[in-house]
Amino acid sequence: MTDAKRYAVECYGGGEGLGAPALAVFDLDRETADFIVRMARLITQHQIYKIERYDFRVWYFETDPRDDLDDPPRTAADVDSNLIDLRNDDQTLMRSEADRLCVTADRFRFLTYRKHCGEEIETAGQSIAALAAHFDIPWEFGNPDGHLQPKHGDEGLAAQDGGVLETNAQDTLHTLRS
Repeated sequence: MTDAKRYAVECYGGGEGLGAPALAVFDLDRETADFIVRMARLITQHQIYKIERYDFRVWYFETDPRDDLDDPPRTAADVDSNLIDLRNDDQTLMRSEADRLCVTADRFRFLTYRKHCGEEIETAGQSIAALAAHFDIPWEFGNPDGHLQPKHGDEGLAAQDGGVLETNAQDTLHTLRS
């Protein structure tokens, strides 16, 4: 499948003031999916923690736009996020700054700040394996649920605990000195 993929995901953070917006909606095209997969490969190959770049594609909704829909349209919009109407409405959209795409070894998410606030907001992490499958991009690092699985012989990969990779610090230090 090569069409753009739309996500409608929860947000977290934002501090005690206004907090996080109710919903984040964004579309990813094949070019962005390729970029995310390439960055995840770099992260895995070079034992990097994460890669971030500025990206302003996310619509942050203060209230879930699906809440205004009646039952059948709401159910349809819950199943197919393409049915969420994206319109520029200052009443429902959160103003943001420093919007970034964050890629880790097996997940990606978006980070931002509410305009004129210092507390970071992040979207729920999304599986790179699922994104790669949508665009039919080869993805050799994830198991079916999308979490990274270290293979026997991977240098520096000591264990995986709850989706977080732990590296062998001694191997990493040796690599840095080499």
